[in-house]
Amino acid sequence: MKGPNQKLTPEMAREVCVRTSSTAVLAGSIADTGNRYRIQLKAVNCQTGALMAKSEVQAEDQNQVVKALGDASARLRSDFGEPHASLQKFDQPLETAMTASMEALYAYMLHDLDRGDAESLHNKLRAVELDPNFALAYDELCGSSYNMGRVGLAIQSCTQAYELRDRVTLPTRFAIEERYYRKSTGELAKAGGVLAMARSHRALRQPCWYLHCIKSIGRGAGGLGGGSRARAGWFKPSLDQIPPRLCAGRR
Repeated sequence: MKGPNQKLTPEMAREVCVRTSSTAVLAGSIADTGNRYRIQLKAVNCQTGALMAKSEVQAEDQNQVVKALGDASARLRSDFGEPHASLQKFDQPLETAMTASMEALYAYMLHDLDRGDAESLHNKLRAVELDPNFALAYDELCGSSYNMGRVGLAIQSCTQAYELRDRVTLPTRFAIEERYYRKSTGELAKAGGVLAMARSHRALRQPCWYLHCIKSIGRGAGGLGGGSRARAGWFKPSLDQIPPRLCAGRR
């Protein structure tokens, strides 16, 4: 058994990749070479361990690391064969979609190592304190706040994320809008419309998020009037392709 806070090694990452029927695992490194930073990303085949694609860039200083990481990601996607039109449609500079601040990004990424919602809340509050334009951190802060019963902070955070949604990628924008309507304003019909649009654009952030939202909206729609139930009638997607184990524990 692996502990919930155990460091994810390359070998463990490949094991997770295989168990989730994925194709490749992405690994990265940032090295200080003295007068600049070297950023490296590589994709490894889960089954064989073979290198599938690799991207390496350099940043002149710490302030350029996030931008360089975004450039490396775009190169890797291109090497994987993602069409140019798709790259243009779904691309957003990383320093805009997330943050240009290394400190804010580090605080935000600590939520993957959190031992509970209290620590998660602290790290995300720190991230938005360091970068008040960090839309994705506000969105995550909204979820953590609701989990802890801090509804006022959750609504405020959802609203901040919604106001900054033009900065993020299209899938994340749909996720922010859906959560805003579902959590902040209670407009379930609008939340459902956002999900439908995300599905039609093939811009779902992740299948579990989609399934979780549909269940939440469906529960709320059950108490709405007949007209609202009719508008929510599209909530009959085929989700058979989503392995239930991937969504275990989803809040």
